[in-house]
Amino acid sequence: MAPRMMDNRSLSNLSLNPMTQVPNLPENAEATTDVPCNRVQFLKIASDLFQEPMARFMDASAPDWNSPNGFEQRTKDRGVVCTTWALQFKMLTHASIGGFLSHSEWSSVVKALYLARPLILLTFLAGQGLNANFLQEKEMEYLIPRNGRDGSFTRNSMAHSLSLVVLEEEDKIYRDKVKEMKGVFGDRNRQNEYVDSFLSCL
Repeated sequence: MAPRMMDNRSLSNLSLNPMTQVPNLPENAEATTDVPCNRVQFLKIASDLFQEPMARFMDASAPDWNSPNGFEQRTKDRGVVCTTWALQFKMLTHASIGGFLSHSEWSSVVKALYLARPLILLTFLAGQGLNANFLQEKEMEYLIPRNGRDGSFTRNSMAHSLSLVVLEEEDKIYRDKVKEMKGVFGDRNRQNEYVDSFLSCL
């Protein structure tokens, strides 16, 4: 039975109540992507309430993309320039992806490790730096060098970092490490055990 929606509901109440059983879902369905919201009462309510503010957000946050003159024409045979919101996970699954330049938000890191995509990181916000430092200690990513005084970086340091992680044989440790981590992040049984262990502590 789904938890009853209340104005003063708590996260702990929601997480501890049993969820509605939804039949006929795809095998290995994920709750956040594969459960039809119209078949679970509280998800349907949340989805309906979310539509208007999400539409406003998408309209307001459309990127102001101004590429250098001729950039898209010069690169049209070597890649794709996407100037709107993109499906990150779907793009990362493509076999041609040899590395992932990311800001180091944890959800992006998890996707990269799940798919064994070598990480090249360029951080901007506080939490991203913490993630990057942790990953760097474990040799699971390469952090693009920056000026220690003002945080600036150069096109050469960017190009060198990408080449080092994706192509250079002497630095294949970054490629090897993400393949090793795929055995952890891509192991559904292990991840389910982690969740069960966490829930048992609540």
